[in-house]
Amino acid sequence: MYVQARKSLSIELLDFGINYFTSPLQDSCRWLMHHIYASQKDLRELRKFYNKYNHPSLDKQRQHDEALLRMYNDYKAGRQLPENFIRMAAPYYAAYQALIQLIKDDIQQHNWEKAIQVAEKFETRFAGNYAYKELLKTLRAPYDQSIIAIPFDSTINTPHAMQYSVIVGANDSIMYFTGRNRKDNLGQEDVYMSKRTQQGWQTAQLVKGINTANGYESPMALSVDGTTLLLFKNGGMCVTNKSTKGWTTPTPLPDELNNAKWQSDAMITSDGKAMLFAASKKNLSEYQQSNNVYEASNIFVSLMDSNGVWSEPIDLGPTINTPFCDRSPVLHPDMKTLYFCSEGHGTLGDLDVFKSTRIYEDSWTDWTTPVNIGKEINSVDLDCWYRISTDGKKAYFSKTTDNDSKLYTTIIPKNMQPDPVVTIAGRVVDMENKPVGTTIRWENLQTHATIGQIHSDPIDGAFFIVLPQGKNYGYFIDDKRYFPYADHIDLRNSQQSKQIYRNIQVETIERMKHLGTAVRLNNQFFDTNKAILLPASIAELNRVYALISQIDSHIEISGHTDNVGNDQSNQILSQKRAQAVSDYLVQLGIDPSRITIVGYGETKPVADNNTEEGRQLNRRVEIRFLNE
Repeated sequence: MYVQARKSLSIELLDFGINYFTSPLQDSCRWLMHHIYASQKDLRELRKFYNKYNHPSLDKQRQHDEALLRMYNDYKAGRQLPENFIRMAAPYYAAYQALIQLIKDDIQQHNWEKAIQVAEKFETRFAGNYAYKELLKTLRAPYDQSIIAIPFDSTINTPHAMQYSVIVGANDSIMYFTGRNRKDNLGQEDVYMSKRTQQGWQTAQLVKGINTANGYESPMALSVDGTTLLLFKNGGMCVTNKSTKGWTTPTPLPDELNNAKWQSDAMITSDGKAMLFAASKKNLSEYQQSNNVYEASNIFVSLMDSNGVWSEPIDLGPTINTPFCDRSPVLHPDMKTLYFCSEGHGTLGDLDVFKSTRIYEDSWTDWTTPVNIGKEINSVDLDCWYRISTDGKKAYFSKTTDNDSKLYTTIIPKNMQPDPVVTIAGRVVDMENKPVGTTIRWENLQTHATIGQIHSDPIDGAFFIVLPQGKNYGYFIDDKRYFPYADHIDLRNSQQSKQIYRNIQVETIERMKHLGTAVRLNNQFFDTNKAILLPASIAELNRVYALISQIDSHIEISGHTDNVGNDQSNQILSQKRAQAVSDYLVQLGIDPSRITIVGYGETKPVADNNTEEGRQLNRRVEIRFLNE
């Protein structure tokens, strides 16, 4: 337990150790507890430590700390020079804050060399201090003058008001943000929305059905598909879903996710399988007023299981979370690049934005050391609520000065951008071209494991999928009303971002049975001129089996080729491929007497055989229900 307490700096565990362990573990716990209290923003917290954990072994340390406290009080009252206080208080956090105040003006004026000179004067005093080391690294880094924060115009920002906590849809076409002290405010904090048109962003409007009089409602995250909105509501997290009538009434997330006094800054990963959020033991008012940073927020993740149930939150671990405030997590759709805000990783003042990379695909606690994303982005003020565009090149954020807060956009330094991703956008429609709201899942065709899911928009059928590089993906409709239409995209050797537009037309089971409509099996794979099913074909065929095993009807499985080669060989190949599909379904349990196998060869093209794209479309296996 001591090892756990030492790693987490848990006050609760150390307190237990001081009271119930025997020496030397008791003394070790007391030493760590002293380190915690001495490292806080307000050194006067040290008196709380000595009042509770006084011990003869600490007498010498107490004398030193009393002298330090007198100097700290003099420094806070302006009776002591910051340089003198830093020399005595370093490497504690209060000394680091004093150093930041000492170089604040130089940072604001971009006098980097002078700021570095002042900071370096105390290098020996901060020896081994992680935050100080990172500060020097940030100050010494090259400064890119082309990276400029650009405020949104009056369609978004209202003068003498607060606009913050901005989120932008994955396709960069819709924006939600928090508005406060605006003339049209309904409550204390309200959710506003703006859509992007060819002319730019429309005038922001209050979102109907979400805001309440005198309430605190703030947007935290929008799912990639745009159909789920996470809200901060009066100290807790709520969810609302898009329906044909608009947003539903917000409902609290499960108790497993709302078990702290304050939690906010949530986001849903692009695969829909994880939720990252910040949480604190304090309630809203305590959080805003507290000087005890060891009860500030940390970042957690909750995972969704196959039944749609969220897990108990997992702490991202000490590489990300510090004893100070860590919040506003954003995991880019590459599923490994994390951006978050912290005051414990070496900031230029208050909260700064940091970047870290998830080391292992199956781990949420192994991360690279966070890096300050740069003095072009961060400042001496509060830098928080950064949202990164899907292409990883642009950031949306708020900047607060006094009682005024505005929304801005800027480009991200190239060395701080995430890996490129591939997007697939389009609409899901039925055979009459009417929009369909449904579930789309995607899977790893090599492992057959389902990776993620989204929902098409219930109003217009629009969908948006974001896929990281490195896998061979299949995606499919998961809806009992429709045949499980599937398609694929192989990104195993891809390293470039792509934007693909592909509409999906679905056919109902009832129409297929009534009309005998043939549906293409897009995810059936064979080597050239061969009829042996490749492993990547299995996932789709398993879904087809699950469907036809519940339908009392004969089926036809047909094979088709392009016009390359002679007619006879094409007919034989198409017959063999249809047979291969049939054999697998029979192997799973389908009665072979229910299946008719046909090889049409090149006789029924659906596209022009004069192009490679057309020939690829003509090479296919189809299935249909036979009218009896």
